Amino acid sequence: MSLTGCLAGSAEVADFTREFADAPAVERLDLSTADNMPFTGGVGGTVFLRPDLDDAQRRAFSEDVRGFGEDLIGDASDPRYRIDLDADGWRFPVLIDRPANEDVLDLVENYHSDSRVVSGAVRSSDSRRTVDHVSLVVAAPTDVFALFAESEKALPAAARNAALTVETPGDASVAVHVEGRPGPWLQTAREVYGGILAALPLRAFRVSATELTLKVPDENDAGAAATLAASLLDGAPVDVFVQSDLVTLAPGASGATTRALLSGLDAAAHTGLLAVWTDDRTASFRFDSRESAGTFGAALSDAPEAAEFSTLEVTVGPADAPSLRVTATPDDLAERLSLVNALAADDGVTSVSTVQGISLDLGLRTPPSESALVSSARALRALSDGNERVCVEWPGDTLCFSAARAGDPAEIRDATPQKRAFLEAWNDAA
Repeated sequence: MSLTGCLAGSAEVADFTREFADAPAVERLDLSTADNMPFTGGVGGTVFLRPDLDDAQRRAFSEDVRGFGEDLIGDASDPRYRIDLDADGWRFPVLIDRPANEDVLDLVENYHSDSRVVSGAVRSSDSRRTVDHVSLVVAAPTDVFALFAESEKALPAAARNAALTVETPGDASVAVHVEGRPGPWLQTAREVYGGILAALPLRAFRVSATELTLKVPDENDAGAAATLAASLLDGAPVDVFVQSDLVTLAPGASGATTRALLSGLDAAAHTGLLAVWTDDRTASFRFDSRESAGTFGAALSDAPEAAEFSTLEVTVGPADAPSLRVTATPDDLAERLSLVNALAADDGVTSVSTVQGISLDLGLRTPPSESALVSSARALRALSDGNERVCVEWPGDTLCFSAARAGDPAEIRDATPQKRAFLEAWNDAA
């Protein structure tokens, strides 16, 4: 049995635990309050069922839980109950309304017995009688469209108006994802999928009645993919977005401005470029080395397309832990990147990150000498707009202060001689 920290302390959680923790059908409980917030009461969470249960045993246990919930909330307008069951690749709610709960169980049993379906989930917003979303994971891409079309007749009454998602597993060679409600658009989507797959390598195909997002391996194929999709859609009111292994788009972003920027740069400026992300107002470029990042930054100085962005970001190293990060306005990026590159060239530096006007962060490999900190202070001060949060970190210690307060030593806890030397150098460089 597993309970979620202090959130598991409500009386309702205790009652539910006493009632069901030792039930033969239960493998473990993961419980909290109904809304997963402290001190709000009720009971919510997931009951993990044993994998060897048959449909009748799952149905009987669901009815027992439903009865508990019905007794708990009665006619309360603010439900204090939210329980899901997790069983053999499926997660689904136990609804208070008996006919609606029977519909959920019918749905799960129907798709669980369908060899095309790998797993699935059902979601409810009120835990009473509403089914808001049904998702199915299927093994074969072609089955995505078939199951989506069949759902119009296959879904029981309680789920008839639910949003539907049918998709392939995450490790599929082509990730296919169809969402929304069945309609005439689905046949068009199926034809577009077949047409693009026959013409171009494809990583992912995500479609609804109003949007189509493609992902191709090669960024050089992005334009062809967009053109082909538009042709196959034949005027259908569907927005088309194309990503690649190189370029990732935020939801709703076209990527047109970023692609125009990249196409306007010399090939040398693309060397070492690993990944691009954009929301059309900002863009981030990740490189394999400081040298490649520096070449790119210098090239941006002469790129008129850069002015279309509010900020640009250049990073070096792993996406989740870059060793270098510079975020700045297009006009300032090249100069700031050059300064950061010079600072990062020191063997004692493990990381440098600067977000213009917001933060300056320096990571050091070993506890620094006073002279090393003085040198770092001067270099960081050259990057400051006077408003950042400044932090220097080394093994066993950290120095942080607000640049707007001019690094007043009185504000620094445990102001060692090293830290005082840094602050004096910072103030002297102002």
